[in-house]
Amino acid sequence: GLGDVGGASNVTGVNFSVAVDGGAAQAITGLSVNSTIGDLINAINAQVPGAIASLNGTQLQIERRAYGDTASHYLQLTDTTGGTPPNNLCTALFGATTRTAGGTDSTLVAVDDFIPTGATTPSYTGRQLSFTRNSDGLVTGIEGIGGGGVTVSSAAGIAAGSANIATADTTHSTSIVVYDTLGVGHNLNMTFAKTGNANEWRWTATLPGESAAVMNGNTGKISFNSDGSLANFTFDGNASNLTIQLPNGAESLTIALDAGLAGSLSGITQTSSAFSTQATSQNGYASGKLDGLSVDDSGTVYGAFTNGLTRALAQVELATFTNAQGLSRASGNLFETTVNSGDPKLSTANGTSNRVYSGYLELSNVDLAKEFTSLIIGQRGYSANSRTIQTADQLLMETLQIKR
Repeated sequence: GLGDVGGASNVTGVNFSVAVDGGAAQAITGLSVNSTIGDLINAINAQVPGAIASLNGTQLQIERRAYGDTASHYLQLTDTTGGTPPNNLCTALFGATTRTAGGTDSTLVAVDDFIPTGATTPSYTGRQLSFTRNSDGLVTGIEGIGGGGVTVSSAAGIAAGSANIATADTTHSTSIVVYDTLGVGHNLNMTFAKTGNANEWRWTATLPGESAAVMNGNTGKISFNSDGSLANFTFDGNASNLTIQLPNGAESLTIALDAGLAGSLSGITQTSSAFSTQATSQNGYASGKLDGLSVDDSGTVYGAFTNGLTRALAQVELATFTNAQGLSRASGNLFETTVNSGDPKLSTANGTSNRVYSGYLELSNVDLAKEFTSLIIGQRGYSANSRTIQTADQLLMETLQIKR
């Protein structure tokens, strides 16, 4: 027990105190001559804020675990029994009635220097950040990181120099394929980089691998309101669209970038979530071949191409006549104009009062009476020919019988 440590036989009641950083001495209670070193360690840890006791091998170790702005930084151990050395606990354990271990102010600092992507000068430098601490006062994290990297350094203790701490990525990209007038696809990349201003990003449009392309209106800023809705999407240099001059002989590309309606959540938004901005659509197409035709009720002929594009190619015209009964029938279900029919008046179908029926079987313009007469004549001819064959057969039979 403690009573056997260095003859500290007078360890009874309140007999040992610990003070941290010049504060009031905290008397350690609950000890007796029969208490163990383990009891002493547990009592110090339970009763003295800012001090941690432990057994390091065969030595009792007491550490200062306090933080804050104080004039003094030390740990003081004092025996309060009034005993005479060596009959007191502090002397028995630490060699003196009072033992003081001093320290210095912490030199740990965290500084944020932010240089936006693509810029050469920082938006700000030397912005000091605060620390988060656990219940023992130990630093466990850094608050107020604005992006772009944080340097943590200490004049002594933490490192001989500085340590770069990675922060959440402040640059995001999305891409979409756009097509020029020759049908050639180009990968348009949009990069968003956080600026030093709240709710503001810089955007940059590039064509990776196409350094010969000349781009204008390919940079700007995008900002958001406090509710995450779009505030502004602007171009640098008073541009209003993205234009691209390509070296392949295609016409200049003019691309309208639609980030959404200002003040709404219908386009690009800023929220506390993973980056998910995507270019959703574009109206260009690769080259394609005609793959099919269709006709609607207005007579418009549409061509379907292998690149997914459908385009109107032509429109069927309708002809009307002053006297449609005056038309002359021709072969192949066709009619010919005559003096009696008059000249044709051409127009297009509107899909309501007059329509074009695609895929329907056209009614025949055959003269049914004439065709029935021809059918009867043909049937009679067949019947007459049948009788001729029958008579010839009978004559042959008679001739054979005469020979017998």
